[in-house]
Amino acid sequence: MWSRERHVGGSWVAFCALMAGLGCSELFVEPAPPPAAESARLDSGAARLDVQVASRTLTLEWGDTKRVHMELDRLRLGRVAAFNPDRNYSPDTLKDFPVDDLVWLRPVAARLLRPSDGSPAVGSWTDHQRALLELRTETPDGQAGATWLLHLEATGKGAFRCDLELADADLRAATAADAPDDLHLLIDLPVETTPSERLYGMGEVFEGPEHRGKRRPMHIVADLSTESGYNEVHVPIPLVIGSGGWGLFVENRRPAVFDLGATEPGRVRAIFNSGHLRWHLLAADTPLAITGGYTRISGTPAMPARWAFGTLIWRNENKNQAEVMDDMTQIRKHDLAISGMWLDRPFDTHVNNFDFDPARFPEPDKMIADVQALGMRMGMWSTPYAEKGSTYHQQVVDNGWYVDLPAIAKGLVKWGGPIDLTNPDAYAMWRTAIGTVAKRGIEGWKLDFAEDVHIGLSKLRIHYGFHDGSDERTMHHGYALPYHKVYHDNLPADGGFLLCRAGTYGDQAITSMIWPGDLDANLMFAGQCDKTECHVGGLPASVAAMLGLSASGYPLYNADTGGYRHQRPSKQTFMRWLAQTGLAAVQQIGGGKQSNPWDFTKYDGSQFDQEVLDAAVYYTRLHTRLFPYLYTAMKRARAHLPGPVRPFGLVHPELQDQSQFDALASTQYYLGDALLVAPVVDDKAGRSAILPLGRWFDWWTKSPVPGDESGPRTLSLDVPLDRIPLWLRAGGIVPMLRPTVDTLAPATVKGVDSFANDAGRLYALIGPGAPGSAAVYDGTSLRLVDGPKSATLQVEVTPGDEFIQGVDMQLWMTAPASVSSAEGPIANQSPPCKRCWWLSGKVLNVRLPPGAHKIEIARTKP
Repeated sequence: MWSRERHVGGSWVAFCALMAGLGCSELFVEPAPPPAAESARLDSGAARLDVQVASRTLTLEWGDTKRVHMELDRLRLGRVAAFNPDRNYSPDTLKDFPVDDLVWLRPVAARLLRPSDGSPAVGSWTDHQRALLELRTETPDGQAGATWLLHLEATGKGAFRCDLELADADLRAATAADAPDDLHLLIDLPVETTPSERLYGMGEVFEGPEHRGKRRPMHIVADLSTESGYNEVHVPIPLVIGSGGWGLFVENRRPAVFDLGATEPGRVRAIFNSGHLRWHLLAADTPLAITGGYTRISGTPAMPARWAFGTLIWRNENKNQAEVMDDMTQIRKHDLAISGMWLDRPFDTHVNNFDFDPARFPEPDKMIADVQALGMRMGMWSTPYAEKGSTYHQQVVDNGWYVDLPAIAKGLVKWGGPIDLTNPDAYAMWRTAIGTVAKRGIEGWKLDFAEDVHIGLSKLRIHYGFHDGSDERTMHHGYALPYHKVYHDNLPADGGFLLCRAGTYGDQAITSMIWPGDLDANLMFAGQCDKTECHVGGLPASVAAMLGLSASGYPLYNADTGGYRHQRPSKQTFMRWLAQTGLAAVQQIGGGKQSNPWDFTKYDGSQFDQEVLDAAVYYTRLHTRLFPYLYTAMKRARAHLPGPVRPFGLVHPELQDQSQFDALASTQYYLGDALLVAPVVDDKAGRSAILPLGRWFDWWTKSPVPGDESGPRTLSLDVPLDRIPLWLRAGGIVPMLRPTVDTLAPATVKGVDSFANDAGRLYALIGPGAPGSAAVYDGTSLRLVDGPKSATLQVEVTPGDEFIQGVDMQLWMTAPASVSSAEGPIANQSPPCKRCWWLSGKVLNVRLPPGAHKIEIARTKP
């Protein structure tokens, strides 16, 4: 007799049919169906997403370490009985203005399906790239809800894409009347964390770079308690980075709120006004690396022209051409290292007429040429409006090219409302208009506003209409994309620059730099209140915005040095701010009042003096000299690696239990991987700072910081106005330009030292005491072989393509016993010399001729 266990397929059935007369049919037993798959595993590099059906959980792992998980039973899906097209369903309004017929559905059962055909997955699931989860939902009273599908896919390099949608195609079909898709119009996505984990990202936030316990809307919300009247959400990014090495990026432009442990300390909730949702789970070896995972998905950050990494300058209002040229003369007269400037309004006959008022700028082309001859490039302020009376206004009106504005907004727009740049004809017209002035030598744009599109007022929806069919629910910040893109189309081949006030995810691929709008010209923190109102914030808010943006895919940020609102900054405010922007990825000087550092006129109690000007010379020159270091770091950001500015908390999550960590880490940061910066952001005479383990050199003394180097230290510092707490780590190498450089832009005026004209020798600051290396953008490499107790140290230099004139190394150490190379001893000799060393204070200078070198330095025995 054949064994039933061995023959359960079709051949056994056929055999039984032939043997029916012998009663074989009584022996046949229908085989039991194979068991349904209970789990799935997706692999993405060293990351794994574990899918458990019975518990309905997704667990993100890196190697053998759990990063974070999602409990799908806590997922909530908001459904209404009837969609009201005039109702604002934004999640930020639900608490104060509940929706009467809103019902929250929750998953109560799950089934694993095959992604290829939707059939049930059975047995051990082995597809490590994709999975499909069917979720059955119920209402709170047990009534059956819609079935949802969760598509999961490993997309490489530690990333997993998750798409949640209704299973019923008829329910998914959107219509012009917003039904039936909007009957399921809210998704509340939960991520389980620990109450102690720090949370970063979220884009530009003035309160601080860490968000534990906060609620962060992804759109502008009115707030009449503040001096600006709203919540200052200029660049919201739906990205959360956990200090445990994970990230959540929600790829959706609809109104949303992130609850970052505010309601439940151990849980992050992302609540979106959307009937479907795509999110990405990211894992990495360090939390700092999550930003690169995000930019791989959302877009590589844009690279401006080289000269834009030099200091930029501007006036709030330029009176005339003579004033512009006098500013340029003063810049070079006072030895300020400035590489570019822009004209802010008003300079044209009407806003965005793309011309120059001939009464004030009689020879604009000569002015531009003269500015360029002095080694500065020129940009302009602009907006997406065509003021009445301009060349383009009536054309926009006649063709219906303005955004369809709600009646409530028409009386509030200053220059006619935004042009609908989703219309290809309007876009082409505006691109041509921009080109009329771009071809005259304008190489950059400061793009203001673009935040006119608002999603609602309390529970009332405000309707905006766009040519492409979109409305305010995606264009509240999505409008920035076509707005910035049309100016980007007119940039020169070297990149120029776009300095933008508003943005969203993906815009970092277009926008070179972000500036935060109108910060206070003081040292107030965001939300700090006096008897009349609460303030936007000054320098502390700027540092917070910079750190939040750097974690959120925007590596380049520059605030108005000294602030903008209210008054001219005081001497203290300006000098503290100047030091901070000098040690940032981009530096620009300007503000609401006259902030030129050479202007010693007294304005309402604010008076600059020689100390201010000396500080401006020092920090503009230092910032310009750091170009090789900053440009290299920016190229790393474009390769999805850590960029120029790195929040301290993301670099050192292991220190988050240190005393004062949250207060101090929120205002200190790494500039590249070798420099640690701790700006003084308030009106005190100093500050405290956390110094990580290891040897660190004080920038000002060039000496190692005394104390125990085996662990982290908290330092209490007195900081004069002209200084900033700054340290070079042992093993750190900082490539720099020569001390005399005036500009990164080309120059033709005699006496202006231009990097673009002559790259010159490469300078390298080196912190001995640990091994290190630096790869410069042109291919130059420097390697340090050393240790804390080494009797000798070695430095290897391999030249690149641009810095081919030799290297000057500055090692922060005492006099050596000897310096030598393969060619023999190097002479102790002061410049001028081609191959020599000399001591200046606590700095060992080594000058090497062009070519590759390997030198050895013997320390003096104690």
